[in-house]
Amino acid sequence: MRTKNFILVLSVLVMLSLSNCTTIRPGEVGLKQRYGILKPGMLAGGLKILTPFSAKIIKINTRIIEYKTLLHLPTKDGLEITAEVSLFYHVKPESARDYYVKFGENYDNGVVISSLNSSARESSILYNAKDLLVIREELEKAINEKTAAHIASFGYAVDNFLIMDLTLPQEIAQAIKNKITAEQVALQTVIDIERKKKELAYDIDKQRIENNYNVEKQLQAADLAIEKQKKEAERMQIEAEAIKKAQQTINESLTDKMLKYKSLEISKNLVTSPNSKLIITEGKNIGIHNELGDIK
Repeated sequence: MRTKNFILVLSVLVMLSLSNCTTIRPGEVGLKQRYGILKPGMLAGGLKILTPFSAKIIKINTRIIEYKTLLHLPTKDGLEITAEVSLFYHVKPESARDYYVKFGENYDNGVVISSLNSSARESSILYNAKDLLVIREELEKAINEKTAAHIASFGYAVDNFLIMDLTLPQEIAQAIKNKITAEQVALQTVIDIERKKKELAYDIDKQRIENNYNVEKQLQAADLAIEKQKKEAERMQIEAEAIKKAQQTINESLTDKMLKYKSLEISKNLVTSPNSKLIITEGKNIGIHNELGDIK
């Protein structure tokens, strides 16, 4: 009987011990509470065994949490934009004790949501709606910094903040679309003008090159003709000089004796000719007349 009672008591004690065991997993920190009083410090990860009926381990999640929402934000020009955003945040491990004291074990993210909404509205009201697309990164940075500053005192830290999409009012979106279209048309017009200018410049250069080529050809042809004329003139001058020298040689060789000799030779030929003739001479020149009286 005593053995049975001992076994029963031991079983109860084991069950109580097991019921007071807990595991602190990665991404969690533990706080030890005994008789309703928090002990200083934090518990590291692993298996923890507690004293039955007197101690309790409170686990605080320190993992990164993503919060997605749609924000309706006012702008400087009195319009409203819709922003699809994501906030990444976590409970700071070193602030887990203060966090638990302020919010308890199962507190939701109400402080974070309120701080995000407030920070986003404080930031967006500084800009006109049409400018938000251009300064999107600047707006992200401003909301991130403001939200981090607001929730830091509550034990939270912001890991990142992203604006996934911005929806502008219809009139603003249409105005921006029209502006972009006009800019594209203007840009295309500038491109077309530049292209035509380049084509015109190319045609002008081409015409100039062709004209220069034609002028060069004409100059070469003129130079060739001039050179030909020069050579022809030189040839004629040489020929004239040759004739002049030949004539000069002939004139120098025609002496009186030579002329008399040639006259006698002609007379001889006439005498021996079978034709009827009459020879008249004055002693210097010999004249010959035929029967008809012609003089040769």
